[in-house]
Amino acid sequence: MEEFVHIESSGETLLGVWSQSDSLPRIPATVITLHGWGGYRVGPHRFMVKLCRALADAGVSSLRFDFRGRGDSTGDEKLATLDTMIDDACRAVEFARRRAPQSPVALWGLCSGGNVAIGAATLKDEVRHLVLLSTLPFVPDKKSAERVARAQAQAGNYFRKLFRPATWKKLFTGAVNFRAVKKAVLGGPSASSGETRDPKDSARDVLAAFAGYPGAAHFIYGGADREAAGAADHFRAFTSAHGIPATFETVEGSNHDFYSLAWEEHVIRETIQWVEPLRPDKSGDFLSGKRRNPPKPGPDKNLIPKRPSSPPQDPGIPGEGG
Repeated sequence: MEEFVHIESSGETLLGVWSQSDSLPRIPATVITLHGWGGYRVGPHRFMVKLCRALADAGVSSLRFDFRGRGDSTGDEKLATLDTMIDDACRAVEFARRRAPQSPVALWGLCSGGNVAIGAATLKDEVRHLVLLSTLPFVPDKKSAERVARAQAQAGNYFRKLFRPATWKKLFTGAVNFRAVKKAVLGGPSASSGETRDPKDSARDVLAAFAGYPGAAHFIYGGADREAAGAADHFRAFTSAHGIPATFETVEGSNHDFYSLAWEEHVIRETIQWVEPLRPDKSGDFLSGKRRNPPKPGPDKNLIPKRPSSPPQDPGIPGEGG
């Protein structure tokens, strides 16, 4: 069963689709999918539509929705920031908890949606489960790494210039602009000195807040994803340093958005395996020990129904391509 739902968030109305199975025994969990910066609720190549329908077939409820200013939600996309997306995700969590009070909530985020998932998990105690795809380091950490790389490159450049006679001539004649050299090696002004905040940067230190996250996370990256190069190592070191139970998987050959049907089905299968053990305890608390020991990714392809030789007629949800 699929139905349109409306979620209020800071004066805007977010349009979403709630999916659940009417026939199979329901796994008491709700997965909320979070699209990337430039996308909307269907995801690239209708990835999130197919994921949510596969979850319903497995007995898991799900919610996919448009962030404000995207897709069919109200709001001005020019005003969108990482923080407004996190705020929207928090409202979606509250909606899901009202809809299914006894169901633990898992956030599934792609690219910037992964950063949003982490941000929301630091604000909503009921979120103790994250599936993070192609998630990049947060902007300050990414910029810091880029500044270090630039500084190293500039330092190497100036070191090579030391062996040139022209460089020594400039030194003896006072023609070297040491201020420019210092700026090139140490970097220019930071955001704290007056630069406009990047909309993909949060006003909070989300990564510092994530250090106290009590849940578990599963990171998935494409083996051929140049955009996310080094991201897995970044988060692996962080989660290890702060004792966050995390697993990491690389889908060999995949790009950033898992465009191949095989890559897509692999991720859907992993997601179902990851959320399947979620159960609330008798008090309704979701701090299950199983969440501290997530299932190891496995090859069980039976979790996704086999594709028929000819696609079934599916009226789908209007605007989502069937």
